[in-house]
Amino acid sequence: MFLNLFFEVMYYIYFLFAPKYQRYYIGFSEDVHKRLEQHNDDKNTTSFTAKFKPWELTAFFPVSDSKAEAMKVERFIKKQKSKKFNLKIIEACHRKDTIWLNTLIEDILKKST
Repeated sequence: MFLNLFFEVMYYIYFLFAPKYQRYYIGFSEDVHKRLEQHNDDKNTTSFTAKFKPWELTAFFPVSDSKAEAMKVERFIKKQKSKKFNLKIIEACHRKDTIWLNTLIEDILKKST
């Protein structure tokens, strides 16, 4: 029997929320749950997220198997500096509105080329 050691990597955009400070953070990762642990780790003392612990995972969605594309989407969302826009994305994640999210990703990637 042949064991397939190759698997497809998927990058996700994730939204964290710090209830104590009412702050959001947006990032991208292959492993969202591991990143949440890293953001909340007591060893994390110098990063932006270290100041606002503890963080909760609010939402996440798949973007691409391309790290570069995930970075473009993350950068675009962060540049909007819009809580309203971020909440719209979070709501779409909660509704599992993959059509809206996929359209958003496609539009962002078209703009960045």
